[in-house]
Amino acid sequence: MRLMIFSLLVTTMGWAINPVEIVNAALVGDCANNELKIVKEGGEYFIAAFFPIQAVADAELVEKKSCRAVYQIKFADGFKQDGFEFPIDGHYQLSEHGIARLNISHRIANNTSARTNKYFSIARGDPTEADIKELSGTIAPEELPAIYSKCGADISATMSVYAAAVKPVMDQARITSIGLKKNSAGYVKIGKIGVRPCEG
Repeated sequence: MRLMIFSLLVTTMGWAINPVEIVNAALVGDCANNELKIVKEGGEYFIAAFFPIQAVADAELVEKKSCRAVYQIKFADGFKQDGFEFPIDGHYQLSEHGIARLNISHRIANNTSARTNKYFSIARGDPTEADIKELSGTIAPEELPAIYSKCGADISATMSVYAAAVKPVMDQARITSIGLKKNSAGYVKIGKIGVRPCEG
């Protein structure tokens, strides 16, 4: 009964408390000393990276960037997970003979990783420049062990991103670049978390 009242109060208050947060985040590589946070947009909750991961081959002919993050997703009492989506919000640009590569992997608990490997070059017919907007993968609630669907669960997660840009020496006038890009709010949305109040 008390749980039902709690859920009703939180719902009517517009979830005044934060139902989910990221804790114990450890970031290494080119994203070290940065942070991951939960942001709310349009009533939905996203994992936000407050740093770009972008490889740019310009003066240097080859550039590689990588990031690995290990973190926990912590749900408040009275809330639980309702699935995960992993969007890609990136951009690439190619010189005439340039090659751009982007590898992204997400894992929730011990679930099979959601992976995406992207490769771009003009030689294979890709546009000179374009946004990368798609899903790296989804994880439904039933795909995770039951313990992670309990109220107030803590769920371990990992993310890795690798971006590589190659610009041959013959391509003097243009650059090759690829990566995840910040939005106007200053972060990259790397995951979407389904959140719902626990039932009584």
